[in-house]
Amino acid sequence: MAPVARQEPLWNELFRLAGGVGRLPIRREDATELRSAEVDDSTFLVLTSWGNLLHRMAAQVGAAGESHTETDIRQLQGLAEQQDDEAFLPLRPEEFGPEFPRRLRNLRGLVDDATDRAREKEIVGTEGMRVTPQADGYGRYVRMGDQTPWFGIHYGLWAGTRPTPLWLCFSGGAPESLKGRDDPQVFYGRDVPIYLPVGKEYDAVLDAVVKRLKAIGELIGS
Repeated sequence: MAPVARQEPLWNELFRLAGGVGRLPIRREDATELRSAEVDDSTFLVLTSWGNLLHRMAAQVGAAGESHTETDIRQLQGLAEQQDDEAFLPLRPEEFGPEFPRRLRNLRGLVDDATDRAREKEIVGTEGMRVTPQADGYGRYVRMGDQTPWFGIHYGLWAGTRPTPLWLCFSGGAPESLKGRDDPQVFYGRDVPIYLPVGKEYDAVLDAVVKRLKAIGELIGS
């Protein structure tokens, strides 16, 4: 058993250590994260994920009405999901191309340009505040009404919360004025995503980010 993110390299290594496994894999169920191959007439090589095993266990004890055991298994599932989120993803050749560093550089520039334009439009204030990179991203603190959120690229939130690199992070939680709004783009927790339009030129993306900052700033101000 292994985290989902490690299944591919582990399967390849197990396959190699098993002497190449003289026969082709006879079963591979990606939907259930289960793989198996026949080593010989009496031996099989099987690999599955912790999540898949725990899901099957929870289903069995749930059907048997063992609620306490099911609760314990659900807690283990949460731990397994956390391990999957933090696991080192196997590198792929295409990730070493120039597109990835260019994209990160473009995003850093977008944060800086959006901050500058928002400041010019008096949407945010930056007096006395500097660029403040973090271990999990790049950005800076800005002033919006009576709030001073951190605005920038947050890799952790991007990877595990919403599909966008740009975020407004409020240390004390999102302001009350943002809560209860009928707005699918706002995540009413501690952090607010800034979604980016796809297939657009840079100026259009920049305009969209500044417009979003303005809308959030107006809600905070209200």
